[in-house]
Amino acid sequence: MPGEVLLAAFLLQLPPLASSYPTGAPASACADMTPHHGGAQAQATPAPYTIYISNHTFRVDEPITVTIKGPNYTGLLLRAQSSSRADALGVWQPPPANTKYLHCSGNAHGAITHSNIEVKDNNTVYTWIPPRGMDHIHFIATVAQEKTVFWVNIKSESLTREDTGLPDGGPPLQHQGILLILLPVLLLTLLRTS
Repeated sequence: MPGEVLLAAFLLQLPPLASSYPTGAPASACADMTPHHGGAQAQATPAPYTIYISNHTFRVDEPITVTIKGPNYTGLLLRAQSSSRADALGVWQPPPANTKYLHCSGNAHGAITHSNIEVKDNNTVYTWIPPRGMDHIHFIATVAQEKTVFWVNIKSESLTREDTGLPDGGPPLQHQGILLILLPVLLLTLLRTS
């Protein structure tokens, strides 16, 4: 009996073998996309997940949908970045069920993480709004099937800003054409009324 008490006391002094974040990744995980689940290491095998994006081009302020394709998963950290900057770029629209925003790189809506360990699947869709000032971006994710089985830095294909003919992705060219037609009409109207 005394030996069992000593063993129990000793075991209580040890750090947990694997701690996880069942209510979402901490903001500190944004830096290296690593969940820090105690002693658990990221899988060395190729990820069974793919980041599926609705478009390979983007326009400022026009939504892009993102889906994690592969086996069901419980944990997630998802953000957009450029090849030259690791900051979380753009903003995510309200996250789907069982997920929430994560404050990354000073951006309150810069990333998405899980809010619980309920299953997320191929039908879980995330919606992202592109920022100004970027020409190329990609999405990066850490996906956990469970707390000790996860893959880090899964990367999507690159998205390129659509050339609208205006700096920083202004209104599409067809809107400019309408303006060019309406401008003379407006000028003539103004001249006639003066």
